[in-house]
Amino acid sequence: MDHQLLLLRHGESTWNDEQRWQGRCDPPLTDRGVRTAQRRAPDLLPFGFDLVCASTLTRARRTAEILAEGLSLGPPLLDDRLVERDVGAWAGLTDREIAARWPGQPAAWRRDDDAATPAGGETSSAVTARVTACLLDLVTAHPGKRLLIVTHGGVVRALDRADGGSGEPIPNLAGRWFDPVGDSLRRGAVLASATADTGPERH
Repeated sequence: MDHQLLLLRHGESTWNDEQRWQGRCDPPLTDRGVRTAQRRAPDLLPFGFDLVCASTLTRARRTAEILAEGLSLGPPLLDDRLVERDVGAWAGLTDREIAARWPGQPAAWRRDDDAATPAGGETSSAVTARVTACLLDLVTAHPGKRLLIVTHGGVVRALDRADGGSGEPIPNLAGRWFDPVGDSLRRGAVLASATADTGPERH
């Protein structure tokens, strides 16, 4: 199938390196995140992308700028509907800190995002609604074009689950193909990271 949308997770951020949950917080890429994005661009050339789009958060925007330059495309089109899910009270905390304050909730959240959403956080259904609307708008505005979407692990996970997937973690600079079908998105294959030099998924 000739897929239309590749949703790619950004490069490693400073909070990825510190194993902190990010959500809407805005830490920059690490030097390693910059290097791996630069090395990733040649792997994407064979797909023939026409346009790079990105979340407005720095870690995604900067990754998109690096990839667009490596693909000889224009500046990324930014849309704040592609930002990471809001993780509410968990923002800035490590897994250990979250587990200490909310025993059992992180494990419950990984089983069912909406049943254990952190206080002040965004549900998977809300993430899916806003990101799907954004992607369908982009497809409508750029008919017949193949789009590279630089976004966040939590976004890809929510869309995957919305179409019956398991919501498996997405490493930095890995992604998943999606295609518009009516007013929803159909999940395609995972595009694995081309390097082991990546961080664990934390939203």
